[in-house]
Amino acid sequence: VNNAIQIRRRKAQARGIWINTLFRAVAFAIFVMIVFTFVLGVKTVETTDMYPAVRAGDTVFYYRLGNISNQDIVLYEKDGQIRTGRVAATEGTPVNRTEGGLLMINGNIQPKSERSGIFYKTEIRRNGKLKYPSRVPKGYYLILGDNRKDATDSRAFGYVSRDEIKGKLFTIMRRTIL
Repeated sequence: VNNAIQIRRRKAQARGIWINTLFRAVAFAIFVMIVFTFVLGVKTVETTDMYPAVRAGDTVFYYRLGNISNQDIVLYEKDGQIRTGRVAATEGTPVNRTEGGLLMINGNIQPKSERSGIFYKTEIRRNGKLKYPSRVPKGYYLILGDNRKDATDSRAFGYVSRDEIKGKLFTIMRRTIL
């Protein structure tokens, strides 16, 4: 009789450990789901808009909360595609063009700077939706790709609203090609 009671206790104890472990695993899965739904995001980059800082095929992690500032690399959605770009101007900043067709932000011609990864001049898009001169509207951003020659960015489709920004990039997992 004593052995039967001990066996029942051990089975109940094992069942309790299993239920506790299952509860913890479900709680952890819910926590991870909430974090990756509301706080963090993961995306594989498909374009070369930010080359060489972010390359096509790189996996990026981004933060959905917080303020967006100049020079932040962000993920945003335009025309049904998630893109990456660098915030070049925030609300209220004047945007214009030079006689030679170069982009001016806050009165400064956008320089090419090989040290920062911008190898080409920042030319305007003749058939783009960005109008010159203008100011970045409230709640919008001017976003440019570092690959200024080939990037599809605000020069092509206009300013990007805060609602279209998915988050601010905070780390990159680079895919290496052998």
